[in-house]
Amino acid sequence: MEQRSVAPFRRRCARRTGARRVRARTVHTLAPRPGRDTRGLGGTYAALGGWALASGAPTAQVAVGATWIGAAGARLASLVLDRPDTDATFWAYLIAEIGFGCLAIGSARAQSHLQPTAAAR
Repeated sequence: MEQRSVAPFRRRCARRTGARRVRARTVHTLAPRPGRDTRGLGGTYAALGGWALASGAPTAQVAVGATWIGAAGARLASLVLDRPDTDATFWAYLIAEIGFGCLAIGSARAQSHLQPTAAAR
């Protein structure tokens, strides 16, 4: 279990709220690499993927693609704002997120072009 101080966060909050006294605390994390724990995202991707597979609707595939592209956007924003130490894993995930997002949206576009329109029926 790793320990991280929340003192910097508490000091920022104190400055913004005008508090005069701030007591530091320590947070215990279970993640071996704090800030990189993504256990909660598995359910999001599983639910969206299941919906896309079950419904077969292009809108569901666009939702999956938008989620992946959003994850890539958040990763890029963290690159600019947080300036993390990047390794091969960081870049592999970024490439995968962009790739999966583009594949899902491209699949939805291709599927919507194959479906007959209301005027053609």
